[in-house]
Amino acid sequence: MIRTKILLMLFALSAGQVHAQNSDQSIYLVPSVAYHFLDDKGNIDDTPTLGINLGYQWHENLAVELGARVGSTETAFGDDADMLSLQIDGLFHFQEYGHWQPYIVASVKELSFEVDKRRSETTSGIGAGSYYRLTDNIRLRGDARSVYSYTDDLIDTELTLGVQFLFGGKKTTASTPPPPPKKQVVVAPKPHLYTFAVHFKTESAVLLPEYAEHVEDLFTVLKHNPKSSIVIEGDTDNTGSDVFNLHLSQERAESVKAMLVDKHGIHADRIVIDAEGEKHPIADNATAEGRTQNRRAVVKVRVIHE
Repeated sequence: MIRTKILLMLFALSAGQVHAQNSDQSIYLVPSVAYHFLDDKGNIDDTPTLGINLGYQWHENLAVELGARVGSTETAFGDDADMLSLQIDGLFHFQEYGHWQPYIVASVKELSFEVDKRRSETTSGIGAGSYYRLTDNIRLRGDARSVYSYTDDLIDTELTLGVQFLFGGKKTTASTPPPPPKKQVVVAPKPHLYTFAVHFKTESAVLLPEYAEHVEDLFTVLKHNPKSSIVIEGDTDNTGSDVFNLHLSQERAESVKAMLVDKHGIHADRIVIDAEGEKHPIADNATAEGRTQNRRAVVKVRVIHE
């Protein structure tokens, strides 16, 4: 079939379109295979299909896609039936967990079968799946969807497996905190003020292991200055409500405090928590890079020389 050949050509071309890292503003292609479990009341046999989606991700959590799928099956009466679908998908991406990132998807599509004549139906669907990151710009993804036909009052099920290739757009590191700086201690004129900053993933207050060395540096300062004052300021980006961000900044500061108290034996009375929410950004919250910098907890140790 001509349509199948065209999709196979697009599949091959998309493999070469790998030019940029994951970003919150990027264009991508997703060649895929799917299996359709069609409602028996439609008198059409279940069938595999080939498809390709062109997507645009304009935010680290949101994307929209245009897609097409083709396949060949049979009717319950033994007649050949060519399947074609054109669809629009909207995706919401959740927080990334290591190499995995779950998502939900909603779709609207025009589905047609050609037997002796073409029959079309309008459907909508909803589903859930996950990405698995192979490189910065190549991810596997798979999802399951339930699809309802308004035209024929049928419910189908689809299982899809694809490969996402990102290209174009601006490079960002939306979900990965910046690497710890080599010099963690900043010294001001007397009295000395030592500051230690750690960063977090989106909506997380879990202290990342790469900041362990920073914590040891902080403990060294505290051990040699037992009368120093300690303030831990928690901060967030502007993702989420003010109330949520204020609570999250409190949790981030508390996670650093717990580490100092539980692991290093610093007396809890020496530590003051200052939850600031999103009130004091140090970078532009309009960009993914800026939001990454703003997801932080800053420990301020003031040493007064008597």
